[in-house]
Amino acid sequence: MTKNTSWRLAIACILVVFVSMGAVSCAGIPDGDDAPPAGDADKPALPAGDADKLALLVGIDDYRYNDTGISDLRGAKNDVAIMKELLVTSFGFRDDGRHIRVLTDGEATRDGIITAFKEHLIDKANRDSIVVFQFSGHGSRLPDIDGDETSDNLDETLVTHDSSHGAPHPNRDITDDEINEMMARLTAITPHVTFIFDSCHSGTTTRGAGLARTATPDTRIPPRRRPIFGTQATRATTRGVAEGKNDLRPENARYVLISGSAAHERSHEVVQGGMSYGVMTWNLVRSIREAGASAITSVTYRDVMDRVTIDVGSRFPAQHPQLEGPGSNRYVFDHKSLVPAPSVSISEVRANTVTLKAGRVHGVTEGSIYAVYAPRTRSFGEGVRPIAGIEIIEVGVTTSKARVIGGRGIETASRVVEWEHNWPDAGFKVHFMDVDRSRTLRKIRDELAAYRHIEEQKQASGYDLLLREGTEKQGPKGFIITEFGDPATGVTAPAMGNFSPPVGIGDKDTVSKIVKQVIRWARWFNIRGIENPNPGIEIGFRIKPATGKRTDASVATLSDGEECTVEITNKSKDPVYVALLDLSSNGSVALVFPSRREQIRLSPGRKETITLKGFVPEGRQGVRDILKLFATTEPTNYGLLMQQAVRGGAPLPETRGKSRSPLEELLANAARGTARNPKAKTVKTGMWTTAERVIEVEK
Repeated sequence: MTKNTSWRLAIACILVVFVSMGAVSCAGIPDGDDAPPAGDADKPALPAGDADKLALLVGIDDYRYNDTGISDLRGAKNDVAIMKELLVTSFGFRDDGRHIRVLTDGEATRDGIITAFKEHLIDKANRDSIVVFQFSGHGSRLPDIDGDETSDNLDETLVTHDSSHGAPHPNRDITDDEINEMMARLTAITPHVTFIFDSCHSGTTTRGAGLARTATPDTRIPPRRRPIFGTQATRATTRGVAEGKNDLRPENARYVLISGSAAHERSHEVVQGGMSYGVMTWNLVRSIREAGASAITSVTYRDVMDRVTIDVGSRFPAQHPQLEGPGSNRYVFDHKSLVPAPSVSISEVRANTVTLKAGRVHGVTEGSIYAVYAPRTRSFGEGVRPIAGIEIIEVGVTTSKARVIGGRGIETASRVVEWEHNWPDAGFKVHFMDVDRSRTLRKIRDELAAYRHIEEQKQASGYDLLLREGTEKQGPKGFIITEFGDPATGVTAPAMGNFSPPVGIGDKDTVSKIVKQVIRWARWFNIRGIENPNPGIEIGFRIKPATGKRTDASVATLSDGEECTVEITNKSKDPVYVALLDLSSNGSVALVFPSRREQIRLSPGRKETITLKGFVPEGRQGVRDILKLFATTEPTNYGLLMQQAVRGGAPLPETRGKSRSPLEELLANAARGTARNPKAKTVKTGMWTTAERVIEVEK
């Protein structure tokens, strides 16, 4: 049966829908052409003993010469802390001082990093070792003196604690040639090596919601340094092919390399729970945690990075995390499964409270309900009864506290599984730039103070939206201008354009117009933030350009007028109801599929195929839309989420008349940006799931 619908979304697509019964897509969530075929994924040499797992984690916030174009950071050491916790609790790395070595601030000098790499990784590794090297800090560039950087004559560098980018102190950066020399030595010993760089090398400074991890380039000609291993042979074998997206990688070697951004982009920091982190590292750790909760299928680096790419891009569209290397389809840290079961353990028991080994980075929220099982429990399905229940009352970065709400027999090492998840009120942070100099901005701030889900961010960082009054230098003068948190996307971003039209200060309704814009963007972000990666509902979700060209599993790039197909397949054992929303870069939220009067129930194995046609409006160079998929076990009304573009119009009327399910109440709360009461937001996690893909359309 074929159903035809023809209409244009607010910005991006022309839609035709048809239903097909047939073969199930071979990939799940995340999905794509790069998923490893059966038997083709690099198989880990496991089981490897914990003694064979080595990690060197480097994080630099405090730079010795921070007056030479190298600013201090806030989140690099926090990156190291959450990565170490992940390796220890989920991957069996020993926290005994011999298997994980951490270098921060003053310890992370040039000599300190190189020596630790040699002694802790190269000297200790064997052919079965699983090795992780992490660097969080500044990246930069130096003039190339070897002649191997043909594109820009600059070496990319990692900025060490004791490096200076101006006289009279010497430059102590570690260059990409030196990094590659060390990488090649290590990967010649073991293929199970993961390099993680959350730094950037764009050489530009920035003002924005996220502090950028890039230092001003040192234009001085560096001295010719001796090869780290006393020979040029290693370097010659690792740099013999054309350069790719990132120079910090060994060529012709066995490895996985994850970097925070492409070579000419900026890597940003974000604030989570009052603490700063690299946006890539935060999302990488969170995505691995969420993927590990499934314990159903093996999870590869590509699976995880598909999710990271979407999450980072939704906050900083100009930052594109990179996954490179022949091991991209390997299992994460060479484990076939991340955790033995979707559970965490209790680390401390008191009279009426317990402490969990899971926190904000794992998605834990206050008010969520967990079922408690006896220690060493590995199966939590039907027939296995919990011994107690707990409610989360306090959430830290990697641990949480809960009160006992029923049952008995809880002890240290008891296992807990989330039963009902509580979505807290979404706080949308707005920074008013130079508000003391603008009477209009002060009026807007006072009006927005009445909305408790919209918060003023007084610092010029960590915000979601910036409001400023245009000046002669930063025009247009006489207008209130709205910018997103990423400075690279504001009013000058070529691929995105203005997110909201400037409003003249002399307009009659200036304040009310800006307030409405902010409220709608807060609503858009709240809807974007609804996530529930549920392994119990497995859905195939892939985008395929009609031209057949290769595309990333999570981001599809189309030309203006080019078509693509979206395939949604129910790979679960039970029927589900599916809906696809388009969150456009103009602030609109539209129900792409099905129509507002339909509920589409997908039987196991059934597939829906939707055809979209890329469309770029007049006056814009490109658009970026997020396709958000909901799959539920019960019919759900999404009409209350719809809204027109922030440029004009109003939110579409909310559907009323019948009582809402808990999930519909959650969606309504997201639309309002707040909840009526805490319990109204608590939804059983097993009844629904979400997934996202991004479509970028360029002229």
